[in-house]
Amino acid sequence: MNYLKIKYGYIVVNQSGKHDFNFIKKKSEEINIKLIMIEDIYNNVKIKEEFVLNDIDYNDINCWRYSYFLERKLIKKLKHLKKEHLNMKCYQALDQYHHEINSGIFFEKNIINKINLLCESYIKNPKLTARCGNEILGNEFKDDVDILDNDLFKSTFYKCENNPLQISSYIEHKARLAILTKVVDYICLKKNGIQMDIEEQPKLKFGDQILITNYDLLPDNIKEVIEKISKNEFIHKYPVFWQWFSWFFGGFILLDYEDEEFNILSKKSGLPIKEIPNAFKIYELLFPKEGGWWFISQRSNIKLLKLFPPAFRGIGVLYRKKIYSKSGKIEDIEVTGEMTQRDLSLWNNLGYKILNENI
Repeated sequence: MNYLKIKYGYIVVNQSGKHDFNFIKKKSEEINIKLIMIEDIYNNVKIKEEFVLNDIDYNDINCWRYSYFLERKLIKKLKHLKKEHLNMKCYQALDQYHHEINSGIFFEKNIINKINLLCESYIKNPKLTARCGNEILGNEFKDDVDILDNDLFKSTFYKCENNPLQISSYIEHKARLAILTKVVDYICLKKNGIQMDIEEQPKLKFGDQILITNYDLLPDNIKEVIEKISKNEFIHKYPVFWQWFSWFFGGFILLDYEDEEFNILSKKSGLPIKEIPNAFKIYELLFPKEGGWWFISQRSNIKLLKLFPPAFRGIGVLYRKKIYSKSGKIEDIEVTGEMTQRDLSLWNNLGYKILNENI
């Protein structure tokens, strides 16, 4: 609601359930949430009546539903693994980390405190995928493991094996995006002059998000990034852009369609094409990585974000099949690079396998 500058948020359901729908609808309106029931979620006429959306079509709705379904499947699998392997620390750590970044900061109204809590969680969970991999191989789950075992790395990110590192890589990326989002929240709130002294905090209503004047408490590296990017007039669009790029586009760009990919991302997120490189750069600024975060294979004409969960790349493939081939088949997407279609197939098959997994 902050990013899009809209008065109401929306919750869409396709059935009223056992509850009094009108009562819940009235209560929702008290916190500026508009509750809508659309029995046929693919009814574009009904959706257009309720929403003012830019360039949203059937494929978008379909892919986003699969994306959120995939997220739920991964977390459900994590809960299952945690109960099944009570002696393993990695699943407990992953579950706790996900709780902290997803729910732990929810009731904290002070945006600076939110950033600090997220940063604390990020610092105490370093190299989580590498450490999880170490324990999965039968070793200890310990802090000084910096590099993921090479064979396990290849099986996870090259061969797209359905293993628990799909979960850990998802949570680690989500944690970074949570920090990115709250940094942008801070900048937007400061620009809008929404500041408050600590003594006024009890006056806040549930759902209010404010900026307490304790900027000095932020980590130095976060303050440096804020100073570098705060003057960008499109900063408020960065989280929206990263949401589309990560969970819809799958964290990769097909270089054979680079211009078209940027054009689509711009239309979906509202971020001008010329600003996309700046949106990518914020990830590098917030989370410096030796060698950078981007990778282009010599044999596959794809630019991708390193250590991004291949399962979600499958969602990106699902979308590309719809827009780049009339048949909806990967083999009919015209790409160069001897391994490009192979990689797309592996990502697609992994996503499909997890979505159809019985847990």
